[in-house]
Amino acid sequence: MKMLSAVALGLLVVGCSSTGTLGDRPAISDAVYKQAGIARSAWELKDARMLVGGQSDALVVKTTDGKSMSGSDLVSDVQLRMDETKQLKGLSVHIDSITISGKTATVVSTQKLTRVVSQNGEDRTLISTVQQRQQFKKTANGEWQPEATIEQLTANAEWVAGPKA
Repeated sequence: MKMLSAVALGLLVVGCSSTGTLGDRPAISDAVYKQAGIARSAWELKDARMLVGGQSDALVVKTTDGKSMSGSDLVSDVQLRMDETKQLKGLSVHIDSITISGKTATVVSTQKLTRVVSQNGEDRTLISTVQQRQQFKKTANGEWQPEATIEQLTANAEWVAGPKA
């Protein structure tokens, strides 16, 4: 449950226009926060396809247990989680680090998803937290584009005032 709940966050980071210097940090941060907004909308609309856009065929998520999940499997899994969600209480993202080296950037971020689900006929609040790393490459036209692999570093899911999920 931990891994799948963490994958359910499904935050994917998009590219942004920049030059590959320390000055790029704000633009990369903006792209991360923009995707958080898209993810929130996807959860509110219960449309997992919004999370991956056109990347579902190329996307790979490396989970904390060493397994890999394809983009289409991610969409299917997240859609199930969305369908069981009765209410979205919150979705937040924190950028832990941005490391830029030439035309490559690495973003480590932590996402927290809080939602209400029905368990055994009772509404309960589930908090899922995942820390992930994603690489970006600068394209010829100056935009930063995400690589198609997201690596989960940590994942946790727990019930509010209850046992871990």
